[in-house]
Amino acid sequence: MKILAVEDDILFANTLELLVESLGYEFQAVDNARDAYTILPTYAPDLLLLDIHLKGQASGLDIAEKMVVMKKQLPIIFVTSFKDKEVFARAKKISPFAYIIKPVDALGLENAIELALQNAQNQVWQEQPSGWQTDIILQDSFFIKTGDRLEKVTIQQIAYITVEDKFLHIHTASKQYVARMSMQEILARLPQDLFLRVHRSYIINIQYIESFLPKEAMIEILGTKISYSEGYAPHLLQRLNLLG
Repeated sequence: MKILAVEDDILFANTLELLVESLGYEFQAVDNARDAYTILPTYAPDLLLLDIHLKGQASGLDIAEKMVVMKKQLPIIFVTSFKDKEVFARAKKISPFAYIIKPVDALGLENAIELALQNAQNQVWQEQPSGWQTDIILQDSFFIKTGDRLEKVTIQQIAYITVEDKFLHIHTASKQYVARMSMQEILARLPQDLFLRVHRSYIINIQYIESFLPKEAMIEILGTKISYSEGYAPHLLQRLNLLG
């Protein structure tokens, strides 16, 4: 996960870098609004840490307000030493995902980041019947809780998903992740042009299918044979676009 900080205090920016990287996240910092606007499209952060008072005419509040106008669904955390009620009132109108008063400790920052991503998930999926689960967040990517950090996994990386008890096992070409979420919830949030349920316990990404074994009722993905149920076979065959 990538975090961009806009902070004009070099010493505090260095402290933030140490704290963020200790949590296992990628970090980049700029000290003014102009540079923030320049780096945002190329760096494509997953979360913003904004100081309110910055070098130049534009403040962290101005950056946040511009993001709102541009309808950028980017979680924002204000990190500031300023305690003025009027400033806080203006910040509240922007609906930041967290507001931290300096100095910041590692635990406080970690909690704020997780809370920001949780609130962002709730906002994106507010029309879904179920809320955010503690281990997984989905926008165009998953943020899966692994140990003490949230790890970003793009949807395209997911080859297949299995379910055991109340846990999902999300398989990519290089790693397996475990998250608490039901099969129905994850299906509702995956793009249907890529993902297909083939069994009560399996969801596959059709782009990763390596072979189809109809006599065994199996599909092979990443060298693993995955069973498909008879009831799902017609839809599967239709999606495979068979020739000959």
